[in-house]
Amino acid sequence: MTILRLLPPRRTQQRAKAQAIVEFAIVLPILLLVLVGIMEVSRLMFAWIVIENSTRFGVRYATAGSLNPAYCAGYPGGKCETDAQKDAARIPSIKDETQRIVIGFFLRNTRTESVTKADERYFNITVCSAEDGRVFTPPVNNKPVYASCLLGGSPSEHPGSPGQRVVVAADYNFTFIVLSAFGIQPEMIHLASYREGIVENFRAVRAINTPLSMAIPTVPTNTPLPTETFTPSMTPTETSTPTMTYTPTPTPTPDCREYTAGSFSQRTYSSNGSKPRVRIAIRNQSGTNTAIQSLIFIWDAYDTSNPGQTLYRIRFDGDTLENVYDSDSPSQWDSGPTNDSRLNAGQSKDLDFDYRYSDSRWSGIVPANSFGLTVVLDNGCVISVIPQATPTPSNTPIPTATMPSSTPSLTFTPSLTFTPSLTFTPSLTPRPTNTVPTPTRTNTYTPRPPTNTPKPTNTYTPRTPTNTPKPTNTYTPKPPTNTPKPTNTYTPRPPTNTPKPPATNTLVPTPTRGRIDG
Repeated sequence: MTILRLLPPRRTQQRAKAQAIVEFAIVLPILLLVLVGIMEVSRLMFAWIVIENSTRFGVRYATAGSLNPAYCAGYPGGKCETDAQKDAARIPSIKDETQRIVIGFFLRNTRTESVTKADERYFNITVCSAEDGRVFTPPVNNKPVYASCLLGGSPSEHPGSPGQRVVVAADYNFTFIVLSAFGIQPEMIHLASYREGIVENFRAVRAINTPLSMAIPTVPTNTPLPTETFTPSMTPTETSTPTMTYTPTPTPTPDCREYTAGSFSQRTYSSNGSKPRVRIAIRNQSGTNTAIQSLIFIWDAYDTSNPGQTLYRIRFDGDTLENVYDSDSPSQWDSGPTNDSRLNAGQSKDLDFDYRYSDSRWSGIVPANSFGLTVVLDNGCVISVIPQATPTPSNTPIPTATMPSSTPSLTFTPSLTFTPSLTFTPSLTPRPTNTVPTPTRTNTYTPRPPTNTPKPTNTYTPRTPTNTPKPTNTYTPKPPTNTPKPTNTYTPRPPTNTPKPPATNTLVPTPTRGRIDG
């Protein structure tokens, strides 16, 4: 009976279970909202970090001037020959590198699907530069501002020429999964990122102060090594060893008359035909390959009749040698022979000089013979076209520069009415002969004079005995000091017992309780 009384009644247990269910039902929506919010915010942060990293990788790939050869398969020979073909192949290559980093969530790419900026999971990559006056609009996070690259109001992307700035931008509409079920707005957020870089000079690699290669002679294999000789001598002996001299193989002198240039022609190179270009052909009629070492271009007459112009770039056979941005004549390029400046045997290639700004007075106002050019080849030959103020027919052949044995000094005296004259003095100094001396070392042994010093002799000296007799101990008897002890004397004490007085008993009458009769 006692045990049953300790247990709670059954009705109380049922009330506790019902209370727990009600509390769990109240807390469950809040708990689910917190968990789902954490997951959605984590997805959002992950997507934003991925978009940021994708543009970093994309602009790094764009500034290197790299491209995927697969995008050149549609051209003749399956290769990109001109700069325009290479730029067209670089744009999809940059987009592939940018999208390669975007992983972990679903995309609706504009390159493969028909999707607009208002759609969910919208993804787009924009590659833009300032070439030909393009205008780039940067994207903005969490706002309906998307990246664009426009030329004259129309979309036109460009990967950037060497030395120019290039921008890689990425837009993505991130879409929530669960928050929309709770009625939480917005359903998607615009994530954006863009990075800017400067394109490297990958088309004209400069080689400044390149050291000459060292010629190392070959050592014979069966030559015995010198044996060290030990010659006793007090004076060192110096041995003279002949040095080995490297003799270069003589190179045949080229015939500079086989390298010629045509006449200047005027044309345009922009799509609307407003930007001027001057072209001249360079021919190699010899049987050996060569390359352009340096050049000087004179355009004083054109600058006088068309003030405010700027020479934008120098191109050779469709490849840009350098973006010069030169506003004064003459303009010079000197970077040494490169792959883009090669002129093989039997070839004829065009040398173009492009101007930056448009000029309505270009057509027919400047005579073609108002320009001048001096080209120095890597074999030492010089091709020159001297400008003329007015075209004067003459049967006098143009003098051809020859290469004398000593250092030549070529002076070009133009017959123009303007004052400046070009004096070009190429310095053709033979390379120094690399001499690798072979040092010979002779070891000379010099004996040392003997320095035997007799060792000192140890002499035994007997010591004098120093035994001192020890003192004798003397015994002195002490006198006895026994003192007799005192004797204890007993003294009896007097008795101190005082007799007590006898006790006196006093009787006290005790009252008697009884009844009193009356």
